[in-house]
Amino acid sequence: MQGLPPRTAAMLAEAARLIDRLDYDGAERALTGALVLAASHPETLRLHGLLLHRRGRHAQAEENYRRAIAAHPDDAALLSQLGELKADMGDLDDASALLRRACELAPSDPTMWIRLGIQLDRQGQHEQALASGRRIVAIDPRHWLGGMLVARNLHALGDIEGAATEYRRMIAIGDGTPWRSNASRPIRGSATTPVLH
Repeated sequence: MQGLPPRTAAMLAEAARLIDRLDYDGAERALTGALVLAASHPETLRLHGLLLHRRGRHAQAEENYRRAIAAHPDDAALLSQLGELKADMGDLDDASALLRRACELAPSDPTMWIRLGIQLDRQGQHEQALASGRRIVAIDPRHWLGGMLVARNLHALGDIEGAATEYRRMIAIGDGTPWRSNASRPIRGSATTPVLH
């Protein structure tokens, strides 16, 4: 939000909140003013790109992300969101490179690692997905998706007892949600990744 007037920053914050709630029509309305007042600001481009991505308008989303990255090439959030988009577009090599770069730039941010871990999990790269999950849990032991990533990939690698132990650990610190989840069900990706970083 750096360099934005308070009114424009408030518009973007509201758009982010609405995207998190999956209210894409409301988010689009909230972004309208920001697109007039600060169309080239990286945060406007990022949120507009995310909204376009969620609505399946991939080419336009990529254009927004790349314009923002041109101004801020080392912005981990932008790189990771572009990485998720490239994965959804089927370009897994580019996606993996972007997500790994985001983790290098923000090694203590669990959001970057969960995005990478989800993509690795989807691709069946279980050992690497497990490593991402363990990195997340080391940063934040209460991170639910990080724990799910660990448990799912231990299970995929045949370590049933290890997976059960991780689920038990999550139950001990949480509300029991993991037990209501099917370990074979995919972890949801970009549609539920937090908007604000």
